[in-house]
Amino acid sequence: MTAPHIHRIRLQGPWQVIPPGEERFALQEVWLPATWTDLFGQSVGTATFLRSFNSPTNIDEQDRLWIRLPPGCGEVMSFLHNGVSLNADSADPMAFEITSTREIHNRIEITLTGDPSAFAPGEGGLWQPVLLEIVSGG
Repeated sequence: MTAPHIHRIRLQGPWQVIPPGEERFALQEVWLPATWTDLFGQSVGTATFLRSFNSPTNIDEQDRLWIRLPPGCGEVMSFLHNGVSLNADSADPMAFEITSTREIHNRIEITLTGDPSAFAPGEGGLWQPVLLEIVSGG
């Protein structure tokens, strides 16, 4: 058995966010990656990050697609892919398999709870790129 091949696509650049304490209609555009404190200062609370992306091409039936969040991002309150609530992988709480919910046009919605005093320096929120991983073989 060969080791799986993983191709990673960084979902960086423009995202939409609902900042802590704001209503759903208060979407703001932000550029990620950025730390929680870069975006919200010392605000403690819940923020929802939204991003649309097109499905990668040349995907085989055996390939599996994952969204991977950076470690130390805060508590993941919910993860929606194309409106479907998904649970994190039991072996990796920052990975969400999206193979079965993949469409040509995709949308993820990540709700995080953050407390700047609990984050390591330079971490917190989507401080590293969110990754779309295509896992082939293995």
